[in-house]
Amino acid sequence: MIVFYMYAIAGFHLFHVHDPIHWGSLGLSLLTLFRVLTLEDWTDVMYEAMEMNESAWIFFVSFVVVATFIVINLFIAVVINNLEEAKKERFAADTTNPDEEHLLAQIATLRESLSTLEMRLERNRRRKPGGQRA
Repeated sequence: MIVFYMYAIAGFHLFHVHDPIHWGSLGLSLLTLFRVLTLEDWTDVMYEAMEMNESAWIFFVSFVVVATFIVINLFIAVVINNLEEAKKERFAADTTNPDEEHLLAQIATLRESLSTLEMRLERNRRRKPGGQRA
């Protein structure tokens, strides 16, 4: 917000005489900078400012670079924070001790899977000539 506020004040002082529609007050300056940040027709605002001063592009390009860097870092921070919370929740779920019935059900499921695999292996051995393994 501090960077946003500083650029709004600078934009007001630099461009309010030439372009009062976009820079006429601090509120309009903030709104214009939000438009620039979202990259919504920001070049129109820049070209209008460049009619007064050809080096006005420095203001806009520096704002886009700085502001998008800050916003991208905020999004990355939110994503990393959510991943950390999900990791903690998963770790907490993994460390809980399952009850005996749940463990017995898992063992029964594993035994069924193992017996199915053994039957398939036995069928494959019988199909091959001479009982040779591949």
